[in-house]
Parts: sequence; C-alpha cells; structure tokens
Amino acid sequence: MNIAFIGLGKFGQAIASLVTYNGHEYEYAEVDRLLTKSADMLFVTVPAQFIRQAFEANAECITKDTIIVNCTKGIEEKTHLFAHEIIQSVGPFPNYHSLIGPSFASGIIDQDPTVVSLGYADPKHVVAIKSVLEDAVLST
Repeated sequence: MNIAFIGLGKFGQAIASLVTYNGHEYEYAEVDRLLTKSADMLFVTVPAQFIRQAFEANAECITKDTIIVNCTKGIEEKTHLFAHEIIQSVGPFPNYHSLIGPSFASGIIDQDPTVVSLGYADPKHVVAIKSVLEDAVLST
C-alpha cells in the first residue's frame, strides 16, 4: 500500500510515527516537494488554507480511489470552506475520512493513551486505516 502525507509538520510527524510503528513506509509532499507515485492512502495534515494548492499540485498522485484521511482543522481564509468542502471542490474523492479528537502531536509520538474519532460515509476502508494507525495496546 502506498501511503502518503500532504504536510509533515508536528501533527503530520506524529501520525507518520504511527504509520512507521505499524511497519509501513510513506512518502510526503510539502510546498516545495511533490508526491512521486499514486497514493493508496493519503493523510492530509497541512493547514486548511493550503489544502487546495496541495491537491492541485499533486493531482496526478491523488485519484478517486485514494483513501483520504483528513487530519486538518480550520477553514480556508478566502472561501470560508471547511477541509472536507475544499477537498470536495477540487475533485471527486468518495473515500474521504476525517480524523478528529483531543490529541496532541507530542502525546501521539510518545504513544500516550489517546482516543480519536474517524468520521466516514462508507465504512469499507476503516479496517485499513485502523491497521495503519493503531498501536499495540489498542490492537490486543
């Protein structure tokens, strides 16, 4: 599975630490770095005002089959759209999920206990997402 991140700031690094912990590799895109291959699962961890630009710049690697896990908070300044609305406006992405909850990057990296929620319209990718993010304590 090709796992990718758009943004690798503090929270992106925290989520990436779980991906690595679970034995997966990933690539990431930043403002000056584009994805190099199609993403099967994409974690969106950039601020909301950069989502549109990031999706447009990486359009060749994000398909309608990509499992998108949005970890972004906030709204786009010019349009006042939320992250899910921004993503919907740049393309048809039916496998959209939203990861939310009271978690801190440092706590995730230290594997402190935390609970987050995964919002979705279709549960068919939930098991795959959980297998990438859960730690050993939750998996037992």
